[in-house]
Amino acid sequence: MDLASVSRMIGRNDAYLHQFVKRGTPRRLPEQERLHLAIALNIDERELGARDPWSPVVL
Repeated sequence: MDLASVSRMIGRNDAYLHQFVKRGTPRRLPEQERLHLAIALNIDERELGARDPWSPVVL
């Protein structure tokens, strides 16, 4: 999985997450995009800076 494909998964253009990681633009991911990113990557949203997060179900 690369930044371009994950950017598309959250409804953004191919360069969106690359710019976020490399250039710091935007400074913070909007809450809804952070949620979609956590779901797409199946990780706890706290790993992305959320205070009241979504997290995957642990069995």
